[in-house]
Amino acid sequence: MVKKKLGEIGTLFLKYNELYNNYKHGFRIAIITTGNPEIEDLCAATMWPIKKGLEANKAMNKAMIMRIENTEQEIQLCGFMCQVLHETAETFRLRVLEKKQEFKVVAFKDQT
Repeated sequence: MVKKKLGEIGTLFLKYNELYNNYKHGFRIAIITTGNPEIEDLCAATMWPIKKGLEANKAMNKAMIMRIENTEQEIQLCGFMCQVLHETAETFRLRVLEKKQEFKVVAFKDQT
């Protein structure tokens, strides 16, 4: 189950890699909508300059729009990773900080 979930995370990472890089390197992203209140149509937009070098500092004059159709899978996988990271931190606390010889660790709870 964990291997499958990590594979899903890897697939999403590759799908949204451009968006991730624009977030990581300068927070060049925005969330935009169609403006129609009857349609929930959120899109992620990434911004970057067309020109390189000194000219790039003058204006952000090009945008790439990336529609994220359904965020349910992303939300579920974020919950999974939070659980894994929490249990990893708990194991560290018990083994290293408290120097426990015996303890119980739950690596993954299937929530389906």
